[in-house]
Amino acid sequence: MILKEIIDFKKINFFSKLVNDYNSKEKKLKPFISSFPSEETIIKQIKKRKLSRDVRFDLVSVFKKQYQNTNFLNSNLDRINNNIENLLSDKTYTITTGHQICLFANPLFLIYKIINIINLSSRISKVSKKNIVPIFWLASEDHDFEEIKSLNLFSRQHDWSKKHDNSDVGSISTKNIDLFIDDIFSSFEDYPYKKDLKKLLIETYTKNDTLSKGIRSLLTFFFAKHGLLILDANDSVLKKHFKSILKLEIKDQTSFDLVSSQTKELSKDYKTIVKPRELNLFYLKGNNRVRIVKKNKKYQLVNNQKEWSQKQILDEIEGFPERFSPNVILRTLYQEKILPNIAYVGGPTEISYWLQLKSLFSKLKLEFPILVMRSFVLNVNYDHYKFLKKNKVESIELFFPIEQFLSRSLYKKSKINLIQELNEFSSLFNSIDKKTKKIDNSLNIHSLSICKKIEKDLQKLEKKIIKYQKKDHTSYVQILSQIHSSFYFKNNIQERSSSFFYYYLKHGDKFFDILIKKLNCLESGYIILKGF
Repeated sequence: MILKEIIDFKKINFFSKLVNDYNSKEKKLKPFISSFPSEETIIKQIKKRKLSRDVRFDLVSVFKKQYQNTNFLNSNLDRINNNIENLLSDKTYTITTGHQICLFANPLFLIYKIINIINLSSRISKVSKKNIVPIFWLASEDHDFEEIKSLNLFSRQHDWSKKHDNSDVGSISTKNIDLFIDDIFSSFEDYPYKKDLKKLLIETYTKNDTLSKGIRSLLTFFFAKHGLLILDANDSVLKKHFKSILKLEIKDQTSFDLVSSQTKELSKDYKTIVKPRELNLFYLKGNNRVRIVKKNKKYQLVNNQKEWSQKQILDEIEGFPERFSPNVILRTLYQEKILPNIAYVGGPTEISYWLQLKSLFSKLKLEFPILVMRSFVLNVNYDHYKFLKKNKVESIELFFPIEQFLSRSLYKKSKINLIQELNEFSSLFNSIDKKTKKIDNSLNIHSLSICKKIEKDLQKLEKKIIKYQKKDHTSYVQILSQIHSSFYFKNNIQERSSSFFYYYLKHGDKFFDILIKKLNCLESGYIILKGF
């Protein structure tokens, strides 16, 4: 049985003030969004969202083409095909999330995002009586291979030693990826689903020639029964619907002006994430994705390998829109231009940069989606859960740095501490404060300073007293250290650094079934799942 506990975000120092205020539905953020996320506001968003018949038709044709060109392993595509056909109807809408094409659907939070859109789509469908389709947007045009070539398993980092030529990651060949898979699976002992997972990875990736197709095949194996659609939007058929915005970017640099202005407003209270460029476009040249800059009334690639006049680049956009790739700012516009989207599920960074974009959407008369924070999850295995419970270690302590985590736990075990003395000093402190206030304000300030220094010195002394008792609890400290390290890798918390492999090796598809039951992205707080 998996137990669930939720920790208030404000009790852990993990998120920015902007993210915490968004979670708390701070009123001063209202100008930067359409509405705060709730079942009610997402349903209301349906009435606002329109998408032309032409775009729907092209969207469906692209989905059909991409699924026909992908090899799937033992996957029933009935619900997927039904969702694709439903997109032709103006009574069908989407809830979307996206991510880089990381190797083998890692890290863990990518899986959580997918579970979130599946659950939220199902929930809104039932209440609204509309067809709501979950869509995973492949960031296939990203070219940062270094960010996606690794996975962490059993506290070891595995790197795919693939030569990369700065091409978009979605088109990277899967040739010889089976050798990398062999290397990973030879590095650890047997588990109940080891053979199944290895076969699944080899089949889904080697029978597809690119990373885009490989991850579509893998995720479809896991989530086809939930109707998840996976879209690679790097397609000429879809990009023709984005031509007007691409041209506007070239002619007026609209995104730079509007995003800069909104960023200035937002930065009065918060630290912002994205810094807009004068041009927020890349050019796909051969296997390379190169940034476009404007210089002396000309448009050129940042590496000086190509140059256009304004007319020339506008003509190329008109004839070959697929050659132009949006950066993080314009990608949001592209997404909402081609999808009947009502909500976007994202992480802290995504929510933060979306909050810089509302005025840009308004100017271009595009509906701004409801922004929903994804679920945050920490999985605790059964043995660790039993040990922590037995020793009365609270879940919130798992978010402390290792030294603080150990010292707090040792404190409970220590036979000698200064609790009584510190409490007595606190009473003494209050007494001195009252007396000096009656005499002179400057004397009171001086006495407070002295008392605070004494208190700090006593606290430091207590830490040393606790530390010197560490030798009496060597085994306990070792186990605690091992438990804490299982939640972090290179100082990154589990969901950002670990692979779903660990849980699939032990539980198979049941791991995803448990997440489907436990995760709700409209429920705020860090989720602790105990007993895996």
